[in-house]
Order: sequence, then C-alpha cells, then structure tokens
Amino acid sequence: MFPALRPGDQLTIEPISSVSLQLGDLVAFIGPDGRLCTHRVVGFDAGHPVTRGDAAPAPDGPLAPHQLVGIVSRVQRAARSFAPPRIPPLWERAIAALCRRSDLFHRFVLRLWALRRKLG
Repeated sequence: MFPALRPGDQLTIEPISSVSLQLGDLVAFIGPDGRLCTHRVVGFDAGHPVTRGDAAPAPDGPLAPHQLVGIVSRVQRAARSFAPPRIPPLWERAIAALCRRSDLFHRFVLRLWALRRKLG
C-alpha cells in the first residue's frame, strides 16, 4: 500500500460489514496465504468488495465476508495521526503508478523512505 501506508505506520482497524464499504476505503482482510493484508476498495463484484494495493499491478479477487477484518479508520505515523483519505493526493497516486510499472523504482522509493526515517 505504499505510499499511502508506509513501513512503521500503526493502523486502527474497526469492524465493518462489506455492505457499509465505499470505493476508496482501506480495508484489512485475511489474504489467501492467511496473512493480514490492507488494500483499497476499487470495486464490487456481486456485493463483495474487490481490492487492490495502490502499487499492485492487478486487483485481488472479490473478498468473501469471512475474509474481511475491518476498515482502517486511523493511521499513526510518528507523532501524526490521520484518517486515510479515500482518494489519495496526486503525488501519492503518481508514485503508486510508477511503483506498479517498475519493481526497481518501488524498491528504490522504499529504501529512500527507510533512509529518511533513519536520518530523522
């Protein structure tokens, strides 16, 4: 979910039904490998949310109700706390688009972010 979510962010996840979800919501769900994932709702298929990571090249399949953990209501980043926007700012959308097209660029910006955090 980089750049909307970054390494080290702490998320507040609140329970929600798939009926209440809207396009652009960030949701936490149990992925096919059993791990917790957080992606953005990009559509609905027969009432089930379809998600995609902002930097992921393709959407996930529709989520079954038992996979949905909840909605991300707050992001804590260092001393800053905010509600994630449904529509990311233009600069985040541009970085995500470049990350979708280039694994090398994606790795580069993640390392740059880690270095920025390390330096203060």
